[in-house]
Amino acid sequence: MEHLYKLGNDLLHGTEGEKEEDAEKEDEDIFMEISMHNIQNAFWKLPQPFFDLHGSLLVDDLHQLGGVYEHLLNCLDKLIMDVNGTKGASIIEEINNRASMIPQYKDHRRFNQGIFPRFLRNPTYTEWRSNMAIILPCCYDYIPLQAALCLRHFLDFVMHATAEEHTEDSLTEMEESLDAYYKYSPIFQKYSPSGLNFPKNHMLQKYAHDIRSRGIIRGYSTTSSEHQHTIDVKKPAKRTNGRFDSLSQMANFIQKKDLLFDVAINQSSTLTTSLRAKVTISKIISRRSQLSYKLASETDPKEVSVLSQQGTFHGLSIILRSFFHTTIDNNFARVALRNLPQLDDDTIKVYQTLIVEDCDTNGKVIIDKIRTHDQFHGRERKDFAVFEFPNIKDRSDKEIYESYGQVLMVFRAKYRGREYDLVLARRYCPLGEAHKTGLEVISPDLDDTYKGLFISQIERVKRTIHVVPDYDSDAFVDPVLGSMYGKYLLNHDSDRFSWCNSRGRLPHINERSKEFVHWNKEYDSPKQVGTEDDDA
Repeated sequence: MEHLYKLGNDLLHGTEGEKEEDAEKEDEDIFMEISMHNIQNAFWKLPQPFFDLHGSLLVDDLHQLGGVYEHLLNCLDKLIMDVNGTKGASIIEEINNRASMIPQYKDHRRFNQGIFPRFLRNPTYTEWRSNMAIILPCCYDYIPLQAALCLRHFLDFVMHATAEEHTEDSLTEMEESLDAYYKYSPIFQKYSPSGLNFPKNHMLQKYAHDIRSRGIIRGYSTTSSEHQHTIDVKKPAKRTNGRFDSLSQMANFIQKKDLLFDVAINQSSTLTTSLRAKVTISKIISRRSQLSYKLASETDPKEVSVLSQQGTFHGLSIILRSFFHTTIDNNFARVALRNLPQLDDDTIKVYQTLIVEDCDTNGKVIIDKIRTHDQFHGRERKDFAVFEFPNIKDRSDKEIYESYGQVLMVFRAKYRGREYDLVLARRYCPLGEAHKTGLEVISPDLDDTYKGLFISQIERVKRTIHVVPDYDSDAFVDPVLGSMYGKYLLNHDSDRFSWCNSRGRLPHINERSKEFVHWNKEYDSPKQVGTEDDDA
């Protein structure tokens, strides 16, 4: 930054006694060095106390964060090809295959053609955010540790910068993530056409300052206007026939949409403003205090005794009876199997979807859908969730612990004249290991008789999580469950709430080792590796 500050002063004030021709030539050299163009306007001629050029430049997540990330992906692509030699192309193909087969989560896009920029066609910022969520699990085992740490800290910086709320502690963490990103980024220097010396990369240092002085970046970035452009222009354009007077067709569509919106507003105007406010506030408070659950997509009833004979649900009958004995009847003494309580009816109602409705601090409704399908839209699907249970010692909700589980079945069972909505899941246990991705490492609990199966009331389900295979771990074939990996990663990059609650650990890297790449200050041949031009 000191070097950039000196260059800026030279551009604004010049050197005393320097000839005009020499000054212009020196200015051009400076602009070339920092990858900028010398385009001046009237504001440049104003005295500096009256116009702050640096302060007039605002941060913009849509173009700056997306642009820097695209630049890093291009560098990562070249690094993999360069480090792995003749195997580079096959490794890129393997990474692309992982990206296309990674488990689906919420509205994230699946990258069937490839995950790197050269395989994408006009990607949007939303697609880049989906890309950020899966890039590290797909490629970490094929890149050096320094490159993985660089991407990890950049993604953490993006999460902090685009947050809806900030504290001084969170902004300090954001600055620490940025410092770590700059410390590890020299590994990409020789793969960058500009040697990572371009304006968007420099602007990252201004995010904390602008957030402190102006608030969250959504209030002044181009993301909101671009989103509105999609609503007012792109979507209406798709409604036209594309042949005759498309502009009038778009205007007609927008006019009708606005009329429908006005009708909806007028119909709700019978409530007074204060009453509507009270209703809204009461809804927000009730949503914050308690989640709401709904069972959907009912299938044919199943018999517990029959399901218990199947491999996936082996022992379901015993687990279900034990659940009612301990959790519902509050009996914790050991009993023989023949003394366990029986269900009122061996037939249970089975559902394919559990809908969990939550509410964030701003009152925005968040809907999670947990599906139990083995296949969804022709792809293998496994949905995971976080369960919260009371402390085992006092069985109270004052002290709770979390457990991760793959949801296998959502059902309704009758016991002592009452219906209970329950979830059958397979437990995954955290290992507490450090990982190159910074994600939490978990493993399926397959050691006990019932291979980690447990039953919970649906009220214990708190949120969905994205779990992806640790592709570098040993794969094996379980005689009952089929092919599995020895380890999995809780991908907190897919969900902001999971990211805030992450327990992942990063490995340490020795900066004095020969493998650590430092900045090459004499580096003057940015295009020696690769021939593509980056537009970041």
